[in-house]
Amino acid sequence: MTTTTPPPTVPSNEQTLPDIETGPSRKVRFPDGILIAILITITGVLLAQTILSAGSAPTPEVFGTGYSLDEAMGLSSKDGTPVFVVASADWCGPCQAYKRGALADERVATRIGESMIPVYINVDDDPQAAESLGVMSIPLTAILVDGKIVARREGRMGSDELLEMVEIYAR
Repeated sequence: MTTTTPPPTVPSNEQTLPDIETGPSRKVRFPDGILIAILITITGVLLAQTILSAGSAPTPEVFGTGYSLDEAMGLSSKDGTPVFVVASADWCGPCQAYKRGALADERVATRIGESMIPVYINVDDDPQAAESLGVMSIPLTAILVDGKIVARREGRMGSDELLEMVEIYAR
């Protein structure tokens, strides 16, 4: 008497692909986690495309004076007004989000404009200014008083966090 063995069950992460030579199906098993890794990679690529396609954000209006770091430091030395500096680059996604977010917030722009000398540094256009501030990561936000950095933050901030930083040194 012969017994037949039931066919093996197909785990959920197996795919059936046609056999090119003979035509019958064969089972291909993907290693655990490979599908998740592929999905994460695709998501990352799509996210990067979304950020890059958004393009460079305009320089926030609060920096409309166009002061260089040297000019702002000269003005500050005359009356003691703090200098508010943001170092950024057009190719930096977090920098663009920061410019579109907290730096474009009316409350933030008004407070900075009323109490500080704003300076925007594009690290690609003014590498000397970036070097003088010791910029290692962007976006960088710094406040200078009497020519010295008294507050420094790498990475973007939300409006409330940025306002708190500004209020500490506002004049």
